[in-house]
Amino acid sequence: MVSFDIVSLYTNIPLAETIQIILDHIYKDRTPPTTIPRDDMKKLLEFATQDSHFLFNGKIYDQKDGVSMGSPLAPLLAEIFLQDFEKKHLSSFKEKGIVYWKRYVDDTFVLLDPKVSAKDIAAQLSQCHPSLKFTCEEKYTTINKDLSKEGSSQKKFSHKNQYIADKKISTEEKKSTPRIALSFLDVLVERQPGHRL
Repeated sequence: MVSFDIVSLYTNIPLAETIQIILDHIYKDRTPPTTIPRDDMKKLLEFATQDSHFLFNGKIYDQKDGVSMGSPLAPLLAEIFLQDFEKKHLSSFKEKGIVYWKRYVDDTFVLLDPKVSAKDIAAQLSQCHPSLKFTCEEKYTTINKDLSKEGSSQKKFSHKNQYIADKKISTEEKKSTPRIALSFLDVLVERQPGHRL
C-alpha cells in the first residue's frame, strides 16, 4: 500500500487551465445550452479566482497562480482539476503497476504491483504536469486472501479544531493564551486595523 500526496495542492492549481476545463465541460454538447455566453462565464470565473492578495510581515503579496488557501472555491477547483488530471493520465499508470487508486482531495490510497517502486511512480506522476509534485509514503502491510492483515499499524495525527486551551477561562486569559498553530496553513495572514488590501 502506498499513499501519494500532492505538495501544496491549492496554491499549485493552474487557474487558467482549470477555468478552461470548466468552460469545456459547460459548453461542450450541452443540452439544453447554457444561456450565459462563454466569454462572460470565463470573465466571471477569472474574477472569482484571480487577484488574490495577502499580507505577511507588514507587506502585501499578490498570488500569481493557484487558489487561495482560504477560498471557498479551493476544494471545488482542486477537485475539477484533479479529476481531469486522472482522466488524462491514470490509464497509462495502470499499465505501469498501479492496481488500485482512490483519492480524497490530495491524498491517495494506492495498491501497487510489488515489482514497482512507489518512488518511481511518484516521480513519473510529477512529470505529468509542471504544477504538481507527488510525494509518497509506503506502508508495509500485506492483505491476505482471507482479508486478514499482516504488518504494522500506523496512526496519523489529525487536527482537532482546538485553537485555545480546552478549559473554561476568562476573557483576559483567552487574550493572553497563545493560539495553537494550524497545521494546514502555509501563510499567516494578518490585517492591520484600517489597512485595506
